[in-house]
Amino acid sequence: MGCKIEGLDRLMNRLEELKRSAEELDGEHQLSLNELFPDFFMLRYTDFSTIDEMFKKSGFAIETQNDFDNLSQDEWEGFISGHTQFENWQEMKQTATKEWTQKKLGFEPGGEE
Repeated sequence: MGCKIEGLDRLMNRLEELKRSAEELDGEHQLSLNELFPDFFMLRYTDFSTIDEMFKKSGFAIETQNDFDNLSQDEWEGFISGHTQFENWQEMKQTATKEWTQKKLGFEPGGEE
């Protein structure tokens, strides 16, 4: 009496896809803010529909990276904790990076761990 395992080919194909995706993620990546904080992320975790809207409505003059670098960190962190589900900007970036990575690997962002 034998045991037949079904779906093994599908599993092997999925593992191969996962391996290829992981290899593509190796190294450093330059992402735009819109890539890192897509609209679905912003809608899920913030009071805003886009990252651009968040910057515009923040009350800070943020037009360039230099503007952002020169923000009062205490004021920016207060804005983030008051208008998002995050305690601070670092936590928001970490969650966005985790979800971007999950998506690239073919997993649904925001799923249970």
